[in-house]
Amino acid sequence: MIEALTFPIEAASTLEAELKAFELGLAAATRHGENIWMETDAECFVHMLGKGEQGPAAIRHVLSKIQIMMATKNVRVSHIAREGNKPADLLATRGCDEQGIYVFERSSAPPRLRALLELDEKGIPNFWFQTKWSESG
Repeated sequence: MIEALTFPIEAASTLEAELKAFELGLAAATRHGENIWMETDAECFVHMLGKGEQGPAAIRHVLSKIQIMMATKNVRVSHIAREGNKPADLLATRGCDEQGIYVFERSSAPPRLRALLELDEKGIPNFWFQTKWSESG
């Protein structure tokens, strides 16, 4: 991790929120270099970018801004399951719960984020645990 961000996002849909977060993350990443690898759990978004699609009208403006930013850098975008990217999930939750924009470097990151990053760097897999078992089915 070079830099991490949390911030509240106003969006009409989950996809729009994902796109806006991606746009801000990409803008932050471009300050650190030309070769960027972005991961997202929004598989349809990865598909839209890969095919150069414009997407639905409600998100077209955000998608266009992302495509313009990507055209000037060497950006790779790939899908990762939510369970495989716990640090990003933690940051997204914090962004929903807090007001304002917070920028973290490795040394200033919250302890839980640092711990999740360490597990990720060591190649220890993440799991998704269900707290209650369903009696039906």
